[in-house]
Amino acid sequence: MNVERLEDAIDGLESRLVASFSRELHEFRESLTAEIDKLNERVRDLERHVEVTAGPGQSAADGGRARSGARVGDREEREDVNTLVVDTLNQCMPGLNLSSADIDRAHRLPGANHRIIVRFVRSGEGSLRDRIMTRRMELKGKDLYVNESLTKMRGLIFRSLLAAKREKKVYTVYSRGGQVFFKQEQYGTGKRVDSLEQVRRLGYTVLER
Repeated sequence: MNVERLEDAIDGLESRLVASFSRELHEFRESLTAEIDKLNERVRDLERHVEVTAGPGQSAADGGRARSGARVGDREEREDVNTLVVDTLNQCMPGLNLSSADIDRAHRLPGANHRIIVRFVRSGEGSLRDRIMTRRMELKGKDLYVNESLTKMRGLIFRSLLAAKREKKVYTVYSRGGQVFFKQEQYGTGKRVDSLEQVRRLGYTVLER
């Protein structure tokens, strides 16, 4: 009888442990799923953004006739950034036919560069955002630059590889679909870089920030 009671007690304990573990596992999965959904939404949000940079004392509509990375100049709060972006990109990319209806919102970022970040209504293959990213090399020589808005880590990867490019260690650095790529030679194959450790393994210096 004692043996039977002991077996029943063990069976009951096993059932409670399994139920407790299943409940905790279910809660963990729900929490993980919610976190993944948040990250996916963040990625989708970043995919809808691009950054536009002009030179010092120049607006993007001026064609960006000054050097990259310098101050754009003081702006009035009433500045219509959406119209500025539309006019500039249509001027620099003939046939683009961008309109204000294609832009969800656009605003200047704080900092010396006064960059403009743009969120498009649509992203993905065939969208105006995709066409702009495909045609951005047409801006070469106009001192106006269009870049993807990258996550913090990928932005650091991009800047680290860009520093290597300035040192003539790589031929070019670019981003596509939120991913960072580089070519060591002009006619070489683009290689994707997914981590800072990969940058180090390639023999390049990782910037501190």
